[in-house]
Parts: sequence; C-alpha cells; structure tokens
Amino acid sequence: MYQPPKTLEERIKTLRLARGLSQENIANIAGTSVIAISRIERGQGKCSPEMLEAIKQGLGLENAPMTDFEIEVYTSRLWTWNELLSAGRKDEAAVLQKKLAPILKLPYEKELCLLYSLTETRALHNHIQGDCTVVAEKLDLVKAGIDTASIETKHLFHRLKAGMYYIRGDNKASIRHYLKTLDLCSVNMKADAALYYNLGTAYFIYGKPLSAILHLEQCRREYNNDIFNHTAHKAAHMLALCYMGMENYSKAIALFEEAIIIERRLKDDLSETQSLACLGTVFLRAKKYDKALKCIELVFSLTNDNDAASFKIQRIAGLICKAECMYKLGKPEKVPELYESAKSIVQSLENLIPIDLTQSKMFLTVMECIRLKAAGNKTEYYYYLENEALPLYLANKSGTLFHIIIDICEELETYYRKKRFSKKADSFGLIARDIYKSMFIEDNEDSEDEE
Repeated sequence: MYQPPKTLEERIKTLRLARGLSQENIANIAGTSVIAISRIERGQGKCSPEMLEAIKQGLGLENAPMTDFEIEVYTSRLWTWNELLSAGRKDEAAVLQKKLAPILKLPYEKELCLLYSLTETRALHNHIQGDCTVVAEKLDLVKAGIDTASIETKHLFHRLKAGMYYIRGDNKASIRHYLKTLDLCSVNMKADAALYYNLGTAYFIYGKPLSAILHLEQCRREYNNDIFNHTAHKAAHMLALCYMGMENYSKAIALFEEAIIIERRLKDDLSETQSLACLGTVFLRAKKYDKALKCIELVFSLTNDNDAASFKIQRIAGLICKAECMYKLGKPEKVPELYESAKSIVQSLENLIPIDLTQSKMFLTVMECIRLKAAGNKTEYYYYLENEALPLYLANKSGTLFHIIIDICEELETYYRKKRFSKKADSFGLIARDIYKSMFIEDNEDSEDEE
C-alpha cells in the first residue's frame, strides 16, 4: 500500500523520482555533492534552508510547502480561503487561491491537493446559478480519494454535493448530503448557521415543514440574535413561510415583520420586497384585508422604479394579493385591470433563468383563477382550476406550493360533491390527503446517489 512521504528528506526523494531525476541532477541544482544528497535522502544528513530553497527553485516549486511547518501554515491558509468564500470576499479569495495553487505540483500531498480542489470547486460553485455540470465533473474527479480523507475534507465534499443537488432541484439528494455533513461535524468542524439554514431550506422545498422548522430554528440560535447577520433575516423569512403553510398565521406574521426590520437595517430592498409580498399574502389568508393591502402598497413603492426581473416578479406577487383582496372585499370589477397589469409584466420578462419563467407562469395562472372567479363564471373557473392550474402546480410541486395544491383540491372536491360526482370528488380528496401526509411523514429511504 502506498505511503506518502512523511519527512522533508522523503519528500525530496519522492519528487526526484517522480521527475525522473538522478541524485546528481539534484546535487547540481542545490549546488552540493551527490554524497550530500544521498545522505539527506537516507535521513543521515540535514537539508539546510538555503539548500532547500535552491532545490525548490530548481524544480519550479518556490511557493510549494515541503517542510512540516510550511505544510501546517499552508493547511491553515486553505481554510482561510474557505472562510473568505463563506464571507463573500471573492477578490481576497481569488488572490489567496493563486498563492495556494503550487500544491498541485506535489501529487504525493493527496489530502492537501484534494482540499485545494474542493475549495476551488466551492469558489466555482458560488458563481453557479443553474448549470452545475462543471461542479459535478470536478466532484466526480475527487470522489475516489474521499474515503481516506480527513473528516474536515469529507465535510466540505458532502457540503458541496448538497449544494450542487440543491441547485439542480434534487432536494432529496441535497438533504441526504447535508445530513452527512452534519454527521461529520466535530470539534474541528462546527455545524454553522449557514449549514442549518441550507438544510432547513432544502427540507422546506422538499415539503417537510416540521424538519425545516427544526433546522431553521437551530440556525437562528447559532446567530445568537445577531440581527445584522445576513442569513439571520433569511432564516426568519423561511421560517415564516413554513408557519404560513401550516396556517399558523400569528407566528408567520411575527417572523416576516422581524425579517423586514433586519432587511431595512441591511438596506436590502429586494429581500424586504419579498418579505412584504409574503406578509401581504399571510394577512390575506388570515382575512386581514386592510393590512394586506398596506403591505402591497409598500411592495409597489419599492418596485415602481426598478426594472430588474427579481423586482418585477415581486410586483406580480403584489398584484395577485391585491386582486384577491379586491374580490374578497366585494370589488370584483377591480380584478381585470390588475390581471392585465400582471400579464404585461410577465410578457416583459424575456431573458430570465428558467426557474423565474416557471414562477411567472404560475403567478399568471393564479391571476387567471382570480379573474375567472371574479367574473362569476363558475363552470369556466372550475374547468380552468382542474385542467390548467392543478396540473401546473403538481408538475412543479414544492413546499411553497403544497398549501395551494391542497386548497385547490379541497375546492374541487367540494364542487364535485355538490354536483354528486362522488368518484371525481374522492380523487381530489385523495390528492390533498396524500400531499398533507407527505408533509408530516419522513422518508425512510436512504438511497445512494445515481452516478
């Protein structure tokens, strides 16, 4: 079995042999005798700092770590690189990455080469929005060495795999790798708030609100109520979505209001707009229509002068909430104008990533449902609900849509029961119950990734 070199002398010999050099070649590079190099390689002589620098320069390894102290410092700097990436300090991380690259010239340092490759992959992963092909390829290249790697390196590997699957939309695989990451946490590799947030978010999108709440609450505890921390408001927002889906509106309202306070202090207009749009929806579901409309007016004020796609999406969400409020308040004549406004915004969203296009389509579907309902055409409304809205939501099933799917199914079940179409009514009741059951029963399956 291959044993990596453990001493400086062994490392010099390993490099010499790997490059097909003789002891005479190394002696000429170092400016010493063959006998001296022979004694060093056998551990009978010492390599002076001057001689080591000469050897490193001759082999093009000026910045490569070769002594035990250099390797210790290098390892520390690798984790500093990771910390810079976590803090979003991309420019500093890029500078440090260049300084650490020479480790790849030392193939016998398998652990450090593996850790460098994983951190390089993480830097790339931070720039990915949809296509994870390159990240997947890089992770496949290092997978073979993971079994014998340190706990810290395994931790980083599974965390990257989890993030990759999350971007791909495979939340079950993402959860599996985040849980492996948690299992590997130790004194040297603490489970941080961002890890709990990512796991909680994956559980929420996968439709497991109780597991999501468990990890998101842990995320908030990790921050020790530091309201200026960027992820703290995201955790509050995601928790509020969980409680909204479970119809615990008082908790959802309190959490959205908490998130909005933080977002205003951070001057994060987009996040504030998202939270206000969601808060308006919670007030709507809680039948507090006046408060819902006040939230939506704030959404409009934040999105009026911003043409960015993400702000337009939130404006559509606001129009939906306002249209539903108008219908509930007995003003159906206001709905068509709001519908046309939402439709024109969707048509203006041309160069979006696929997830935003899907979201826009679902928003427009909700608006169409409200428009048909406000028009008083029950037959057309229920037909659209059954044949357009429900199939679209089922095809894009996620935590944010589960309560909408259940609402639609319950509405269709009631409609067909009144018409005495029992089999059809039963079928929609079954879909609602299956969705509800899936939200609160954990999966027992622990399948491996399909490679």
